[in-house]
Amino acid sequence: MDVASDSSGIHVFAVGLGTSLKNPPILYSGSGGATWTMQTSPAISSSLSYDLTGVAVATGKVAFACGGDVRSTPGTGMNGIILMTVNGGFSWLPQTLMVPAGVSSSSSAAMVLSNPTVIPTFFDIQFNRNHNLNSTVWAVGDNLASLTLPLTATSYPVCYSVFVAVMPTGSAGLTSSSAITFTLVPPSNFPATFGTGASATSCGAAFSPTLGIVWDNMMHGWIYGYESILSTHNGGLTWVYETPNALVLATTASKILTMANVPGNY
Repeated sequence: MDVASDSSGIHVFAVGLGTSLKNPPILYSGSGGATWTMQTSPAISSSLSYDLTGVAVATGKVAFACGGDVRSTPGTGMNGIILMTVNGGFSWLPQTLMVPAGVSSSSSAAMVLSNPTVIPTFFDIQFNRNHNLNSTVWAVGDNLASLTLPLTATSYPVCYSVFVAVMPTGSAGLTSSSAITFTLVPPSNFPATFGTGASATSCGAAFSPTLGIVWDNMMHGWIYGYESILSTHNGGLTWVYETPNALVLATTASKILTMANVPGNY
């Protein structure tokens, strides 16, 4: 369902749906797509299944893939997973996912999401600096309507499932056992409603999944879904709702991707 390469175009990774839901396929080409080899993705557990939907490549060695239970009804997709390889795909390891302090109603401390059945499905993952190890890595996915982890209802909008990780300094020295922590972006970074005027709608369970994220540079990025477009001009510290004007929402993704390739089109 996604394919990406390093800056040379030689090292290419492709991910998607597989016949084995325990170990979805990852394809790798070290020849710009002339030949491909199958790589092994890890099993979450003996009883849980997932597919891979997104991939982001920094170098021929370092790449990320994301996915989850994408075959379920939107708003119910769980088993979210983010994988990283630092050796060109010879091994892929699940990364740490965390809810920051103050978000969970059952604890004031930060919480590691160790149970994949409470992690929403991811649909896309991207670096905010393309093919650059000195980046932040952003993953977006299904809304949190079905998240079983207790959350503070009055302060947490279920509209947005966005996780971010900062690549460590000296990422070129990452080992095959390295892990990076992806933290849920705080609700205060997002608008409390989507839409404008009389059509403005509060965040809620009916909000559609966030399907993708794209960055023009380190400061300017967009998150898009079926029902909204969000933009940031400060590196993701805050996000605002963008009125799609005459755009057909079904083509929002391709429009944003086109804009992102035009310098100055913020």
